[in-house]
Amino acid sequence: MARNPELAGLDQAAAVVRERRAALLAISGDNPFVHTASAKKHGFAFPLLSDVHRPVIRAYGVLDEEKFFTKRAYFLIDKQGVVRWKHVEAELGNRREDKELLEQIAKLG
Repeated sequence: MARNPELAGLDQAAAVVRERRAALLAISGDNPFVHTASAKKHGFAFPLLSDVHRPVIRAYGVLDEEKFFTKRAYFLIDKQGVVRWKHVEAELGNRREDKELLEQIAKLG
């Protein structure tokens, strides 16, 4: 099981996220067994949540309905549950920089 570079980048940012009293959650359509194995193998410091049937992914508007595939996306949600920032990648493999995410977290205060 190769280390996912995106999750590795988020794992590195997890300490900064915790300093800001924020939570970092990763959600994908993979099954929980895949997530558990990956988190254990790589020692991720944040939860990997499974959305196999995609209701959350669909609710956030990042499900490619035709392929039943999740678009790569990032959301910052404040303590009141309001989405303050989002980034949806135009295509897989064209990932945003972790610096951008950390800047947005800093803006939340």
